This record gives sequence, structure tokens and C-alpha cells, in this order.
Amino acid sequence: MDRLAALADILPPLPPAPLPPAPWWQAPQLWLGLAVVLAVCVGMGLAWMRGRAWRRLRAQARAAQGGDLPASQTAVQLAAQLRVFWPEADWPPSLRVDFDRLRFAHESAETASLLHATAQRLEFAATHALRAAWLSRTRAQTAFERGLRNASAQR
Repeated sequence: MDRLAALADILPPLPPAPLPPAPWWQAPQLWLGLAVVLAVCVGMGLAWMRGRAWRRLRAQARAAQGGDLPASQTAVQLAAQLRVFWPEADWPPSLRVDFDRLRFAHESAETASLLHATAQRLEFAATHALRAAWLSRTRAQTAFERGLRNASAQR
């Protein structure tokens, strides 16, 4: 027994059995990582392009708030930009009345404040639409309409 114990101390233990091969989805493969990165980049590029028009509307609304142009001219430009996204027949009545008043009003402090309030509502709605544009075009349109109606109701 003592000999067997001494012999066991001298001989190294047997190596462990090799592990089974990893499944293909767990193997670190370069092409799989590149495909995922490419898919994410394409998705973000498309989402950014969907939001481009909403960013343009938001920028125009911001410019209208502190613009140097007459209120009637600024209102016409803002309404034209808004028609790109939303037909005028679907506008809330309060927004349509505000734009009509702005188009045909004389320059005054009341007209400037009305333009400022209308541009703020459009900026608020365009910001919501821009956030929703990352998901889909229809969600952006829905978010814009909902944001504009909410902003009109708060007024």
C-alpha cells in the first residue's frame, strides 16, 4: 500500500477529457459580429433619414419664434412646411384659424405673440414626431398629430 501511495505521488493525474465543441451561435465569429454591426448602422441610418423632415420643420418653427421676417410671411412659410406632413383639411380648427389670422393680419404685438405661440406648438409636436420617427413613419405622423392636438388643447 505504501508503494502504491508513493507511486501515485510520482505519476501526474490523467488530463481531463476535452470539452465538446461550442454551438455555432456561441462561437466568436467575425462575420456574425460584422453583420450585427452593419444591421444596426443601416437601421440607425434609415431612422435618421426618416427624422430629417421633422428636424427641418422643428428648425423652421424655432426660426419663426425669433424671426426677422414679417409675421404674415413667416406664417405662410411655416404653413407650407406643415402641409408637407399634414394636409390642411386635417388640421385642428384652432390651428387653421390661427394661420388664417396670421396670414391676413397687420403687423402688431398681438400678431407676433400669436406667431410665437403657434410656432411653439409646432416645435413641440415636431419634437415628439422626431422621437417617434426612430420607430416608423406612421408612428411619427401619429405622434405629431397627437402632440399638435395636445398643444392646441392646452392653449
